[in-house]
Amino acid sequence: MLHKYETHKDAVKASELAELRRSVRAKRLICVFLTVCVSLYLPIGMAMVTDWYEYSNDKAVHTFRAVFQHLSVLCIVLFFGTFWWDFGSIRMTVVQSVEN
Repeated sequence: MLHKYETHKDAVKASELAELRRSVRAKRLICVFLTVCVSLYLPIGMAMVTDWYEYSNDKAVHTFRAVFQHLSVLCIVLFFGTFWWDFGSIRMTVVQSVEN
């Protein structure tokens, strides 16, 4: 009876494929959340503002916009942070030659 993975190489390849699928799923989720946050703080948040010259009249709206702006920045940081999971285990060697 043959094992599901005939060699260690096949098992590693299947594991890498599962990690890739998980990584892409996480990136998609982050992108959807980023789109929602940007939509809430830019067009929708700007439409809610009644007075652009006196911020104290719309404290709640500007607080709402600031929170979603910060969440948008967090999404960007998380998106690029996921690349550590994708490439964090890669070891690179820099070869440098010295010419005399």
